[in-house]
Amino acid sequence: REFMARKRWVFLAMGIAFVVSSAWFLTHPPLYRSSVSFYLVNPPEPAPEEPLRLSAGTDPSSLQHIATSTAMFDHLIEAFDLHAHYGIPTTHPDARAVLYEVLSSRISVEYRDTGLIIVLVKDADRQMAAAMANEIFETALSMYKENYAASIKLWLDVYAQVIDSTDHIAKARSA
Repeated sequence: REFMARKRWVFLAMGIAFVVSSAWFLTHPPLYRSSVSFYLVNPPEPAPEEPLRLSAGTDPSSLQHIATSTAMFDHLIEAFDLHAHYGIPTTHPDARAVLYEVLSSRISVEYRDTGLIIVLVKDADRQMAAAMANEIFETALSMYKENYAASIKLWLDVYAQVIDSTDHIAKARSA
């Protein structure tokens, strides 16, 4: 009994530390991390004598920008109903801006020199973090393919215009 009386302050300090740490973890739950990693394979370099230099190579910086773009964030907000998940009412005047801020702080994309791209998503819900990481991977690749196809079409249109103009100049010179 005398031992307990002398050490009462130790037990009191332990109790206060327990209450404070419990309150902290209830208000600030730990964020789970989920990542998706994939390698980019560079296509063979075209021969210099080839007149048309279009390749199906994947630019890692484009994938990094697509994965953290507002278009991707809009897709994630709609696909996972992130208004409800993060407790931000849709009637809030800056709801989109708040969600963009949350997503930009919780989603990161890293490119390593080895050709490895890592998409890291942090969330309090482990399944949500994994689902969002997988969705970013799939959607980023499809968005990249769409952008790349539009870019190739644009270059083909430019080449067609150059060919048409050279044909027009050749006809004018021969006439």
